[in-house]
Amino acid sequence: MNGFQMPGAAVSAAVRVHNSPHVPGTPAIRPLHCPRRLSMQLQVIRNSRYQLMRLPGVFLLLFFCAPLAPHAWADDPPEIALTYLGDRFDPAEVPVPANTKVALRITNKAAASMEWESSALHREKIVPAGTTTTIFIGPLRPGRYEFFDDFHPNIRGNVVVR
Repeated sequence: MNGFQMPGAAVSAAVRVHNSPHVPGTPAIRPLHCPRRLSMQLQVIRNSRYQLMRLPGVFLLLFFCAPLAPHAWADDPPEIALTYLGDRFDPAEVPVPANTKVALRITNKAAASMEWESSALHREKIVPAGTTTTIFIGPLRPGRYEFFDDFHPNIRGNVVVR
């Protein structure tokens, strides 16, 4: 019995019994070659290779075309200037629109560093002498929010939200 097919149409299409080459006389069950299934598997492999080959092109397209797209989703918040003069803030009261995120641009014109701090806004930032920095605040409800120089706590100002 070198190799024979098992009786039954469904079983004979799925498996073939033959003698194992490693242990003489012991049958082994192996799946029959199914050309249609193999063809479908090769088609899936080809399609996935094609999909993988398209990915770099899609990423390159997005990378190079993104700067051309309008930036409506990334509007910059309005910028409000504040200057530290060493003995006071100019202006001492900073008007800010309600329910709007704002970039507070702080310029230190003093000879020494200062630390802009606001307990009400939960922000603080060291601004070295002669530099400018930006702090984002808001959106805020209408009201007054005090800020000060932490190195000189008597120098104060207010963010007035309307």
